[in-house]
Amino acid sequence: MLDALEAAHEYFHSQLPSSWAPQYLSDRGFSAEVQAQWQPGHAPAGWRNLFNALTGQGHTPEALLAAGLVRAKNGRLYDVFRDRITLPVRDLQGRVVGFIGRAAPGSDGPKYLNSPETALFKKGHLLYGLHEVKAKLASGARPVIVEGAFDAWAINLASTAHAAVAPSGTAFTPAQLDLLSQAVHLAKTTPLMALDGDPAGRRGAARAWKVLSQLKGNVGAVCFPEHQDPAEILSRQGPAGVRDALKAERPLADLAIDVAIESSADPSASTETRLVAARAAAEIIARLPPTQVSRQVARVCEALRIDHRDMTGYVVAAVSPVTQAAETFPLLPHPTTRTPSPPPRPVHRPRTTRRSP
Repeated sequence: MLDALEAAHEYFHSQLPSSWAPQYLSDRGFSAEVQAQWQPGHAPAGWRNLFNALTGQGHTPEALLAAGLVRAKNGRLYDVFRDRITLPVRDLQGRVVGFIGRAAPGSDGPKYLNSPETALFKKGHLLYGLHEVKAKLASGARPVIVEGAFDAWAINLASTAHAAVAPSGTAFTPAQLDLLSQAVHLAKTTPLMALDGDPAGRRGAARAWKVLSQLKGNVGAVCFPEHQDPAEILSRQGPAGVRDALKAERPLADLAIDVAIESSADPSASTETRLVAARAAAEIIARLPPTQVSRQVARVCEALRIDHRDMTGYVVAAVSPVTQAAETFPLLPHPTTRTPSPPPRPVHRPRTTRRSP
């Protein structure tokens, strides 16, 4: 399988110069030198070009199928990638284990297509670009987790202080965090999440926080302007624009909490809706270091218009779920004035009289 994948990469790379791909990449701000660094290829149009080329070299159809290079349909094998830019996905040792295929602009079908899951290509266990930036990380660059492969190209081109990797179209996973930790000491250099500012990108960053919250130190987040991912910023504003965008960093925990409550912060939101949002935010706050809890509680109280003591109760419940403390802290409108409880009434016990002997 590894031999077949390497042979496929060499074939795709040999097809690149005669295709539309080099001009497309150049138009997006990636010079010939950048292209040589990342080694893209091109899968020519046609159903069996790769199949014919590799079987002609002695690779068996079974190996091509197992490697995810072809798929079966109606009893025949066809190429998975056709008329696409191919980006080799490597493991930490540098071996090609799969591909990301980018369709030609204006063509039918999905814009990006990954290799199918195989024994070697498991999306949740790989990070595109990690092998390519391994030396950069070792020299002190900060790891940046981006959404797409070309976003990784753009950030690595624009900044020597950052080393970007991409999860290949999947949510960031614990296995990917473990893989990243093999290339960089995450206790000293915390990652930066840099995703699109659209709702999907913000939700993706919030989901990633559940994985990254186990790290010590402040994990950062950058949300690029909507419809302006790093590759778009590079093509329009150049490397300086990408570097400026990376400066708009905020704590990832802030973003995760904002995503949890943003749909409930509207003044018309019902009490029940705000209650659900407050408890969702409390689950996040409960994982934070104690020094950060007070600020986050205050932020949520202001956004959801709830009482500080109520929100504290939800956080306590999230830290110690067994106490079920949230049930004893009802959600109240904000601002609120609590009526003091009346003092307890004295208990009158009947007077007893000693009986004479």
